Amino acid sequence: MRRGKRALLAYHRARTGKIEGRIWEGREEEFEARGSDQSQGNANGAAIHEAECNLSPEEEDYVRQYAELLAAMKGKWTDIDLTGSLEPPGDLFVDVRCLKDAGEVQTEYG
Repeated sequence: MRRGKRALLAYHRARTGKIEGRIWEGREEEFEARGSDQSQGNANGAAIHEAECNLSPEEEDYVRQYAELLAAMKGKWTDIDLTGSLEPPGDLFVDVRCLKDAGEVQTEYG
């Protein structure tokens, strides 16, 4: 029973991770466009509808609430792109653009 419970929890965590990933990539409209695209009958709408049909009502609610939460969080910091890559740059030296003049800045390299 414990093994089955752990397997179900791992499955749900993987599923929510994929849902959250799509929302962070800005593809939450795939979840929201179910009714309008299905009524048009185009191929893209059918693919979106097929992906949408696999969501339970609780998952649809989770998508809506998570997208609202992310939009609220992004709204606070409009000058920072929160959806950028989390990978560090490979170059040793990086060009930096400043939004405000900070005056002279002293780093460890001069």
